[in-house]
Amino acid sequence: MTALRHMATLSEESADGEFGTRCQRVFPLNLIDDETLGAMGCWLEPGRQTEPDQHDQREMVFVTGGRGTLVSGAESTPLRAGDVVFIEKNHEHVVHCTDEPLTWFSVYWPLKETR
Repeated sequence: MTALRHMATLSEESADGEFGTRCQRVFPLNLIDDETLGAMGCWLEPGRQTEPDQHDQREMVFVTGGRGTLVSGAESTPLRAGDVVFIEKNHEHVVHCTDEPLTWFSVYWPLKETR
């Protein structure tokens, strides 16, 4: 097995509609036997919001462009390029985009939900 592997080039054109936004899954790719996490790039248009999402996986969101707000219950946090936000498992969350396209890279674990 090689030590380095080009996984994907993130591109909105390669993304599929998911969660009320466009997402391109880049991992897992079934390349290794012990994959334990998943990752995807996401794009959200101005004035839009994602569908509510809740899962028994933890998630890290790395904001790469634009501005918005991440809401979970009574909590909310502003989002802008460079921000990194942790979402605890089993908490419903929604991403709201403001006046410019919002882009982020999300990593979640474990790979499979247990429920």
